[in-house]
Amino acid sequence: MKSRRKFLGLATFIIIICFILLYSVISNSSIKIEAYDAIIDVDESGNMTVVETWTIDYPTGYNVRFRDLKFSKDHLNNPLLEGLDYSDDKASLELNTVGVRVSYIDGDDVVDVTDDIEIGYSFNGDNDELGEPIECYPDTYECESVFVNLTAIGGMKEKMVFEYTYTINGAVTAYDDIAELNWVLFKDVEAKVKEANVKINLYTNSDLDSLRVWGHGLSNGNIDITSVKEINIGARNISTDEELELRILMNKMAVANISSNNTIAGAMEDKIISYEENLARETNRANIIAKMINLLTLLLLLLMIYIILKVYKKYDKEYTPEFSGIYYRELPYDYSPAEMSYLYYFGKTNDEDATATLLDLVRRKYLKIEVVPSSEKRKEANMQISLETGQDFSTLLPHEAHIINWFIKTIGDGEKVTIEQIEKYGKKSYSEANVFAKQGEAFKQKVKIAGSKHDFFENAAERAKDKAQGYAFIPIAFAIICWLIVPMFNVDATVNGIISLVIGISYMVYLWSIKRRSKNGNEEFAKWKAFKRFLEEFSSMKDYPIPSIIVWEHYLVYATSLRIADKVMDQLRIKLPDINTEESGATFLSQRYYVPGFYYGYMFGRISTSVSVARNNSISTISNHNMAGASGRGGGFSGGSSFGGGGGGARSR
Repeated sequence: MKSRRKFLGLATFIIIICFILLYSVISNSSIKIEAYDAIIDVDESGNMTVVETWTIDYPTGYNVRFRDLKFSKDHLNNPLLEGLDYSDDKASLELNTVGVRVSYIDGDDVVDVTDDIEIGYSFNGDNDELGEPIECYPDTYECESVFVNLTAIGGMKEKMVFEYTYTINGAVTAYDDIAELNWVLFKDVEAKVKEANVKINLYTNSDLDSLRVWGHGLSNGNIDITSVKEINIGARNISTDEELELRILMNKMAVANISSNNTIAGAMEDKIISYEENLARETNRANIIAKMINLLTLLLLLLMIYIILKVYKKYDKEYTPEFSGIYYRELPYDYSPAEMSYLYYFGKTNDEDATATLLDLVRRKYLKIEVVPSSEKRKEANMQISLETGQDFSTLLPHEAHIINWFIKTIGDGEKVTIEQIEKYGKKSYSEANVFAKQGEAFKQKVKIAGSKHDFFENAAERAKDKAQGYAFIPIAFAIICWLIVPMFNVDATVNGIISLVIGISYMVYLWSIKRRSKNGNEEFAKWKAFKRFLEEFSSMKDYPIPSIIVWEHYLVYATSLRIADKVMDQLRIKLPDINTEESGATFLSQRYYVPGFYYGYMFGRISTSVSVARNNSISTISNHNMAGASGRGGGFSGGSSFGGGGGGARSR
């Protein structure tokens, strides 16, 4: 059962991590840009007037937005212009056309707040809300920034609408045979743009054959030439590392009045078309590779889950026991309670095992328990645990002998110890608390040695590592391919590589964590589990004759290690007859001393509680000591392009 839960947990973990990584790429900002709509009018002089509308959903806490308007032409990096003189071909932002209107949507109403907010422009030397000069980021070359501050109306509303207007003079470039508008409308914005729609209106154009349009930097786009003078471009899910870029080739008569400065001597139509066709082939190849990588990542995930399932069934799944009974009404095996717990809890030793071992030594009369007056609480009995005379202590198991050394000789005076001494020991000083903690660790080590001598577990992890660790190279090799080879095809497979690495590491961690009981160990575990179920439910068994108190004392030490002692005691108080425990030979289920609320389970309860109290006191003392020794000052918690011009981004805060 435990190994199956571990397998399911690992598979779920891998899937969750993969979805988190994918989601972090898909949704990398709390801001959501629902739409970008632009209308671009190109006049006969080659100037471009843009009216763009941004519809943005904001979370609380945002107050300002910057929109950077770049107007440089990227000729220096354009290999198509090599050998041509393009030094005079420049664009400029017509400053008196730059403007912005700001509104927000409230239900069915659009509320214009332009006159109620602060608007600033870099070209006017204005400052932002921090008193810093408004400027583009990170590059200020041939770029102006528009700043809006909504602090006066309480900051950004949930759904904001920004409408920017501006004119770029000289946006079009004319050649000997063709005219070209090559422009990046935006890049590096606050969040993924869910949907973009751009309409381009040409002033005049009568030649449909020469009208060609390409888009670049689009995740998912389409182009529709609706007439000789109208073009519509649509795109969806433009991520923050992409840009919206367009290239339009048109007849030179469409910009008949273009300035001579924006004319470059040379024929370019064939060169541009050839470049775009090659770029389209490369882009299609990159898209195919990206889809293949994504598909292979999914197949890798399914393959590794299948491999983990096979490894689980072969090395990690528990054997099916021959015993299939619901209850086991007697002790299945003659192990000490700590050894039983080591089997039951997969090699772990718990605090209850020390209590169970102490009680078992009382039951077996290596120790005796007596009621003595309390030195602090008159209405509460104290108890004294002492060594029994005439016993051969050399026959005890190492962890049983350690309990005597821990409580009688270390906490007590070598012959006896009281419950109050045990409870107060870890509270006195750091040194005593440290001794108590070390004694506890030593007890666990001795139980581990005793448990390892039995055929409880098999070395499944070593066998799995020897036979199945080679499968880890599959995701690791795929991660290397994603990081080193795939980028050669202009495909970003970083996330795919990270997912592969997480899968590989998770698989190796799983191999190292494999642990299962042997056939013999699982057979014994099934019986102990049935015995535990019997202890939990015996009071409802009408046909079950209650055995003697001595037998129940024996059962209770195992119930303590199984962490159900309180439940068993509640049933015993109802089920056991009112008998004289003195005559029964009981050791810790005794009625030898009466105080208000004292009953035959009182001694048992006090012993169980005292060990827990001592441990908690020790932990508290050590923690307080470490905190007192700390020093220092308090701080805080740390936590393909077509070389078009333009390209200004946007940012909010």
